[in-house]
This record gives sequence, structure tokens and C-alpha cells, in this order.
Amino acid sequence: MRISIKHRDFIVFDGFLPRGQFDRVNRYFHREAPLAPIAPRLGASWSINDGHPLVAKPILFEIGRAGTVKPHPRANGDGADHFTYPSRCALDLFVPRLAAQLGRYRHLIGTLGTDWKSASATPFAYPLQTSLEWHDDGNRYTGAYVFYAHRAWKLSWGGELLIEDGRRAGSGVFVAPTPNRLVVLRGGTRHKIAKVSVLAGEHFRLSIAGFFMRDGMP
Repeated sequence: MRISIKHRDFIVFDGFLPRGQFDRVNRYFHREAPLAPIAPRLGASWSINDGHPLVAKPILFEIGRAGTVKPHPRANGDGADHFTYPSRCALDLFVPRLAAQLGRYRHLIGTLGTDWKSASATPFAYPLQTSLEWHDDGNRYTGAYVFYAHRAWKLSWGGELLIEDGRRAGSGVFVAPTPNRLVVLRGGTRHKIAKVSVLAGEHFRLSIAGFFMRDGMP
């Protein structure tokens, strides 16, 4: 794993998971994940112009000060809208890796126990002609992240993460959805997902996205 980009408002890690774990997470999306269409609506993060991305229930978890992952105490077991850790699926490979790297992005998300209390991990799949509108995630979260779980992605397929430069109106950067890449964003940073091109064909933009939550619940 290496840091590829270090910016005031985000950080990018490439080669985030060991190869065997990455392959297992990728298979989860293709064979096991209970994905269902998001219902976009006016006024929400996903607008009616974003098409119909797919989503599965999030995993909720806490992280101990030693970097260990713990079940979420307020989740009360698997519910209609979430799983608790351990979830008995391949995402349990990703979550400890995320927790183990907290020290490398604490400057973006704040201090565990003081600024935020728990975190989430949600699987998403974006087929062609889907996207996510500009948004900043609100003030309930100190930060957010996205991990790319597809095996291959070409620049011509779209789906870039667009990140606004908070210091310069009307400008920003894009981060390509490179396989096995993790991007961590500072809370309040405006961003969007560019539309997946028709050139992607049957290739889905597969990701795990989540938040670091101030009040302990999503």
C-alpha cells in the first residue's frame, strides 16, 4: 500500500488491500452482495438525473483505540437497514484494514472518541449512465471514504470522483476510480461522482463507501 496523492482535503492510497483479500471482496460484489436499486428523488444526494445505482445495507462498527474493530453497541444486531460487525461476509476483510490505517488520515477526519464515535461501510455498484450529484455529506460526519472494488477500469469509462477546491470557487480535481484504491475525504468537502460512460458496457463501478460519524449512528 502506498500514498499516491496527499491533498489538503483528501488522501489517496493505492494497493490498499492485499491481492487475495481484494479478490475476495470483488467476488462478494459479483456473487453475494444483496444489491438493490437506489430510489433517487429530488432534494436528495442522488437526484432523478443520476439513474439507478445499486446499494446494499451498510455495516456499522466501532474502532477501539488500539485499532481493533468492535460491534456497534447501538445497532442491536442485524436490522432492516444495516448489518453489524462482524457481518460474516467479505467486507469483514476490508473494515480492519481501514481501522489499522487511522493514523495516516486522522488529520482529515479528526480524533476517535472526541470528534467521531463510529463508522460505516456500504457497498455500491454504478452501472453505465449512473452518477451522484454534488454534495458535502452534511455535518453529521467528520469525514468520508470510498474504496474501489472492481478489477479493471479505463479512464474513458468515466465514474471519476470530482472534488471541489474549497479555496477556489469553480475549480477542483478529479480522482480516477482505480482498482484497489482508497480515497479519504475531509468532512464538508463538496464532491460528486461523474456519470459512468456507455463505454463501460457491462463493467460496473464497484465501491465500498462510508462515513466517520459524530453521534455514532448514520
